[in-house]
Amino acid sequence: SYFLSGGINLEHAAAISKIEDSRLYALDINSRFEIEAGVKDVHKIGEFMIAIE
Repeated sequence: SYFLSGGINLEHAAAISKIEDSRLYALDINSRFEIEAGVKDVHKIGEFMIAIE
């Protein structure tokens, strides 16, 4: 299993949704989805979740 990380943002959703590797366990969407340090933008995260389904 592995986590996919490294600057992931909404623009990567289409490519990520095409990944068919069963070892992919989680996505690290950290700072690119923050309004300010430590504060997540729940709307942006929601858009991302819909886009990768």
